[in-house]
Amino acid sequence: MAFIKGGALWVPGASGVCLKEGAGAYEDAISALEKQQDMPPVTVPEGLLKSVTAFVNKLGASGSRSLSYAGGHGMKNEFGAWSGGYGE
Repeated sequence: MAFIKGGALWVPGASGVCLKEGAGAYEDAISALEKQQDMPPVTVPEGLLKSVTAFVNKLGASGSRSLSYAGGHGMKNEFGAWSGGYGE
């Protein structure tokens, strides 16, 4: 745990972050991940990419940081059909 010193995580070029759990929790997490089987690559549906692009283009042009942007888009199946749930 080269980056954990004095109850904090120190990443080169960044400020330290206090660790509530201590180094043991991170060692446990690393150990568990090393035993984990490989997962398939993450795929992103084409409709999600189009929707996010439209959202970012609208917000980038306006400078807004609002999540209330609808702009004529949304759950109208414009970029593909919705299935399952969603949330923040």
